[in-house]
Amino acid sequence: MNSGGEGKQGDVSLRTIVQSMSEGVIAVDQKGRVLLINDSAKRQLEFEGKIEGQILASLETETNLSGLVDRCLETDERIEKELTIDMSRHQAVVEITVAPLRDVEAGLAGVVIVLHDVTGMRLARKMRRDFVANVSHELKTPLTAIQGATMTILDSASMPPETRERFLQNIRRNADRLERLISDIMELSQIQQGPDHLEFEPLELRRLVADVVSRVKEFALEKRTTMIFDVQGSPVTVEGDRAAITSIIENLVSNAIRYTPLDGQVEIWVLGDDQQVKVGVKDSGIGIEKEVQDRIFERFFRIDKARSRSLGGTGLGLAIVKNYVEAHGGKIEVESELGKGSLFIVTLPKHRPSFRPA
Repeated sequence: MNSGGEGKQGDVSLRTIVQSMSEGVIAVDQKGRVLLINDSAKRQLEFEGKIEGQILASLETETNLSGLVDRCLETDERIEKELTIDMSRHQAVVEITVAPLRDVEAGLAGVVIVLHDVTGMRLARKMRRDFVANVSHELKTPLTAIQGATMTILDSASMPPETRERFLQNIRRNADRLERLISDIMELSQIQQGPDHLEFEPLELRRLVADVVSRVKEFALEKRTTMIFDVQGSPVTVEGDRAAITSIIENLVSNAIRYTPLDGQVEIWVLGDDQQVKVGVKDSGIGIEKEVQDRIFERFFRIDKARSRSLGGTGLGLAIVKNYVEAHGGKIEVESELGKGSLFIVTLPKHRPSFRPA
């Protein structure tokens, strides 16, 4: 047997190792009493206060860990199980391993429980599946329209010229939609591979906005949208990637025009100080329900799918904006009320984020 000093040193070392683990670890004796628990396990199970010395069955509510402990003690066999735990703010998916805890001299001394939170991994897997399904659906819609119009033309040799023109315009419209969709998918894929492709340089933000306003001028005229932007204001500089910052502004301004009814108004403003810059895009459009405002930056999320498609949206613009903003170390916020328009505010650090390699 080790001396008291050696035992204490070993115990401290074991606790230090267990506490440093990202997995949750709980050791329980044969009577179900907690011998050891690390902070990760407390966090995953939302246990508070002093836990060691208490009976596990008296602490838990959802996981039935004590049942797994009893089974392990009875069978003396390792148990692996995946459980969904209802936390106070979200659901967590946890892989649980329950294994016999043996003493060299006395045999079975209890049970050790290891908790591995796989919520993020499961969510990422679901997001990939959903993305593939959404891409397939979004590509299939214009392709089906193109195929249908093409077959109609080919099967109707005596089709009147005006009817043929209508079908050809339909083909062109859906081909344009396919091109925009594929372009957005490729852009989003590039962003999500990491920020290494971004090339930071000093940019005059007000000039970039003016260039975007000039490019969307025809679109705004079609919608009879009044554009308000003070191009003569004081210069505002920021370090950023020119293509990315332009894409952020263009997506926000185009969306504002697209979702604003005829004879509406879109206002753009630019502000800056020594630390950060802000771009605001405010419209007098349809607005966004508060319940879905947290979801509008998800890929392919649309408040009104039919309306969005008819207006030419791909469902990826705001996802691209959010990813570019975050790649620059910034944030994007939305203020909106149904029927009263929306205000999107992009905040970026004035200088290249320090976590980026030089």
